[in-house]
Amino acid sequence: MRRGFRITHAVLPGTVFLAGAWAGAFTGMDTWLARRWAFDAVTGRFIGTGPGAWWAEQLIHGLGGAGIRIAGLLLLLCWIFVRRNHAWLCWQRPLDYAVSAVAVCVILTG
Repeated sequence: MRRGFRITHAVLPGTVFLAGAWAGAFTGMDTWLARRWAFDAVTGRFIGTGPGAWWAEQLIHGLGGAGIRIAGLLLLLCWIFVRRNHAWLCWQRPLDYAVSAVAVCVILTG
């Protein structure tokens, strides 16, 4: 494993995430950004709400969530296969990372 792998793949992204979460929670920056980026002043609604928002509700949230769950299940099956088949052990660490990343993302966004 590369020397700075944990720093570039865990510590640094975690620090950036925590700083952004803190900034959003205590400064109101997330609301400010959402109003300027995703709010339509003409209709008085956020983009992706109201009539014609099938792409946000069904496509992104519905099918997107199902796609992530399917991808996570396939990754988990690959992870189990690699653990049982010693000829594929070179894929163990990358799959450990991928399964962990998908699990963390699903937990944080769920």
